[in-house]
Amino acid sequence: MAFSKFELTDTILKEAFNSFGISYQLYSNNQKLIYETVNAEVHDLFENQKEEFLRYLSYIYEKKDLWQGTIVSKKNIDMQVTIRMIPIFEVQNFEGVLVIYSKPVLKRLEEYQDMATDLQVLFDSSYDVIFVSDANGKALRVSSACERLWGKKKEEFLEQTVYELEKQNVFSPSITRMVLQEKRKISTIQKTSTGKTLLVVGTPVKDKDGNIIRVVNASRDITEINKLQSELKEMRGIAEHYQRELEEVRRDYTSPKKLIYSSKVMEKIAEQTKRIAIFNSTVLITGESGVGKEIIASMIHEFSNRSDQPFIKVNCGAIPESLLESELFGYEKGTFTGADKEGKKGLFLAANNGTILLDEITEMPLSLQVKLLRVIQESEIRQIGSVKTKKINVRIIASTNRKIQTLINKGHFREDLYYRLNVIPLEIPPLRERKEDIPLLVDYFIQEFYKEYKIKKPLSNDAIYELIKHSWKGNIRELRNFVERLLIFSKKDKIDKKDVLDILTDDSQEKPSINVYFEDKLDLFKTLESVESQILKRASMKFHTTIEIAEALNVNQSTISKKLRKYNIKYKKEK
Repeated sequence: MAFSKFELTDTILKEAFNSFGISYQLYSNNQKLIYETVNAEVHDLFENQKEEFLRYLSYIYEKKDLWQGTIVSKKNIDMQVTIRMIPIFEVQNFEGVLVIYSKPVLKRLEEYQDMATDLQVLFDSSYDVIFVSDANGKALRVSSACERLWGKKKEEFLEQTVYELEKQNVFSPSITRMVLQEKRKISTIQKTSTGKTLLVVGTPVKDKDGNIIRVVNASRDITEINKLQSELKEMRGIAEHYQRELEEVRRDYTSPKKLIYSSKVMEKIAEQTKRIAIFNSTVLITGESGVGKEIIASMIHEFSNRSDQPFIKVNCGAIPESLLESELFGYEKGTFTGADKEGKKGLFLAANNGTILLDEITEMPLSLQVKLLRVIQESEIRQIGSVKTKKINVRIIASTNRKIQTLINKGHFREDLYYRLNVIPLEIPPLRERKEDIPLLVDYFIQEFYKEYKIKKPLSNDAIYELIKHSWKGNIRELRNFVERLLIFSKKDKIDKKDVLDILTDDSQEKPSINVYFEDKLDLFKTLESVESQILKRASMKFHTTIEIAEALNVNQSTISKKLRKYNIKYKKEK
């Protein structure tokens, strides 16, 4: 075989095929290998699958025709080699076979093209916006969703840098700029000119030397999420507002004692009561007997953050002076003969973390006023018989129906204690100054007595008018007692004006006149006793308890009890 005629020297063949990265073999007409240039991969494939190869080669020598196929490595299916066997003729004489080995570049190219197509579909169909730029911030690729978020077509982005786009306020800030400056992955919020809010993650792509060659941003629209969060926050605020209102309503309806009113003056007091309840300041409630001072005190406690703690009520005028100190402060065991052997903790300790109401505070003796002043100033008490003090956390509410300033002037009440108690003053007006509350109070009492007596009798407008005209010196307590008598004594299904006037007349006739007889000789002591007895008899006919009598006569309850026993006077006990 004269290959020299083709001018295919070894060097020429080698350079020609190697320039294309191709391996080759040259066989003579008797199937003898006379020359080869193959790489390691082809050599391994040839050696491992030689029988398969020689079978194809024998086919060429037999048919003297071109053959092309692919051999897949049995060791690695990803290793594929395309073989092209070309018979060589000189004139018409068969001279041998040229075998060319090459990897299936076209097939790989097709695979890459398919992959690129898939990636492009994913790129354009992604809900997030993908933005790819080079190391200079120039846009290289932008997904189709950019128009939805930024209001520009992707072609417009490919003509500009991120610096120019940021300057035009298309988006702010530029995440690509931040990644290029800080040379790290960045995740932050971005605002757009279309009013969108985006969560953007910028990722740098680096070469082997650590230099940034690409920046890939993924932007997600969170405008609706932000809007929903704002709406949720707003709804939560509204819900909390209604919850507070419902809690107030619940307290109003579950409270054993309610403040019933329709007047503006009582509305203001109710608002003040709720406002001051959240603070721990001392409160001084003043007002005539029967205006509802205890109810106001109860409301302050119920609307405070101490509502689940004790509420202790102490009537300073109902407890004898000799016992009041031990009741309030308690005593150590063994202090008194015949007293509780274990001692007594006292009402201040019983009210710890809660509230204590000191009703009729003006009846407290001066000696105890000093100790109370220390309790307020130091938040501590010392029990009788003890040398140690105990810290307490008690809110103090005091009330009285007397003019404290007059008592201070007379030396019956400490001025410094008054200023300590009068941090938040609340004066409750008498019923005669808020007569618009009377119809509502009457209706409430009717409902209350219906639960107790199962008697329900409405009042006519004329009857209500007569009640409004009355002065009610005993205030709400007197009105309540009067409504109770109306319901019991009225024989009609509906109470009218005559029923009201009959009882009002009876009440006025019940009051005996107070007589003082003067003789030639007047025993002042006996005369005073006579007047005192008549006053007590008159009061005992009107009121049901010694506390009510004491409030009406502006003295201690203990004094009333002693005087009633002295004159052997019986009072009308409440049913």
